[in-house]
Amino acid sequence: MGTADFTRRSALRAAAGLYLLPSLMACALSRAGTDAQLIADALDATWRFIVAQVTGLAISPATQASLTNAFRALNAGAWELTTQAAASPEAVVDFVKGVNEVITVIVSNPAIPLELAGPAGDPIGAILAAVVTLMPEVESSFKLAIPIASIQRSSGPAPIPTPPRSAPPGDTQAARDLLTRVAATRQRPVPPR
Repeated sequence: MGTADFTRRSALRAAAGLYLLPSLMACALSRAGTDAQLIADALDATWRFIVAQVTGLAISPATQASLTNAFRALNAGAWELTTQAAASPEAVVDFVKGVNEVITVIVSNPAIPLELAGPAGDPIGAILAAVVTLMPEVESSFKLAIPIASIQRSSGPAPIPTPPRSAPPGDTQAARDLLTRVAATRQRPVPPR
């Protein structure tokens, strides 16, 4: 085999690698985007459920504004991760900020019982634990490790242990399954006829 054949074959392999790189990257981001959308939908469904079920829940104007901004960041970040082959790290950072804000509002409000059965019947605390379990999967697409808000409450019922930064595959799938059930309860707007 001549040097020209070897060089041509190397060039073809390199070209094939460059051709496949965007699709491989898109696959990785697609998984991250799917997880991000799942988290966004589950947190939205959970918050709506909390507001409807917790009687006398006081929401200050500042908290309401904070949550509005959080859900904007969640939805925008999840959409970008889902639809773009190379979403920006800034979108992930905004997404994480939104997740942290919603978790912080729920956990820091003692009027919200974390053992309350959420939209799909699972405790609110378990839903938050599932969100925390999936967050590293979203962040890892950009090799980010941004601290996630604590799901432990300082007083009241026993704290919920925060999952490790990298959850075992079985835990990750269980978290996806739980959040899928919760997200399915989210009421989506009916498109106009």
